[in-house]
Amino acid sequence: MRAPSDKGRQSDLVILLFLFALFLMMPPFVTWWATAGFAWYFPYLIWGLVILLAAWQQIRSRHHDV
Repeated sequence: MRAPSDKGRQSDLVILLFLFALFLMMPPFVTWWATAGFAWYFPYLIWGLVILLAAWQQIRSRHHDV
């Protein structure tokens, strides 16, 4: 069996990042944030983390393009 290509791994990472963001923004977690007493900017930190991970993945995948 052949190892997955770089393109396949990159698309897998994008899908995992999307699922991670979707998981964090589900209503049970949003309710938990609202009642747990986190700072008002906590959801923005989560979105910032997701955006940084997406940017890092984009930069990383650009180095593999020919």
